[in-house]
Amino acid sequence: MPQETARVPILDLVVKRWTRADWLRVFAVGYVVLDSIHALDHLRQGRTLSPHIYVGGTTALLGSIFVMVLVLRRHPVAPLAATAFGAAAALGVFAAHIMPNWYYLSDSYVPLHLDLLSWIIAIAVIADAAALALVGTSMLRSRAPRLSGT
Repeated sequence: MPQETARVPILDLVVKRWTRADWLRVFAVGYVVLDSIHALDHLRQGRTLSPHIYVGGTTALLGSIFVMVLVLRRHPVAPLAATAFGAAAALGVFAAHIMPNWYYLSDSYVPLHLDLLSWIIAIAVIADAAALALVGTSMLRSRAPRLSGT
C-alpha cells in the first residue's frame, strides 16, 4: 500500500495555475493594504492634508474595501466594480501625487521633495489600481458574448 504524502498548502500557491479571479483577489486585497500604507505614509511625512485630499483619500479607501469585499465574496458584479474603481483610483492617485499642483485635489509630491519611500508607495498604489482595472476588464471581456461574423 503506497504511503500517502501530506499536503503542504504553501506549495499549492506555487504549483497552481492562477486564474483571473485569483489575480483579482490579489490586487483587490493588495490595493487596500497599499492604500492603508499610503495613508500611514502621509502621517510619517508630518504634513497636514487639506480637507479635500483627506475626504478624497478616505472615500477611495472605503471604496477599495467595498470592492475587496465584492471580490472576496465572488459577487457577479465584482469584475465591473474592480474595473471602474481601479481605473478611477489609478488616474486619481496619479493626478493627485505625480502631476504638478493643478486643482484643489492636488497633493503633488514634486515640489515637496519627499523621500524615495513615499514615491515607491504612491507608485505601488497606482500600479496595483491599474492592475486591478486590467484584470477586471479581462474578466468582463471573457464573459462577454461574442458577435458572430466579427
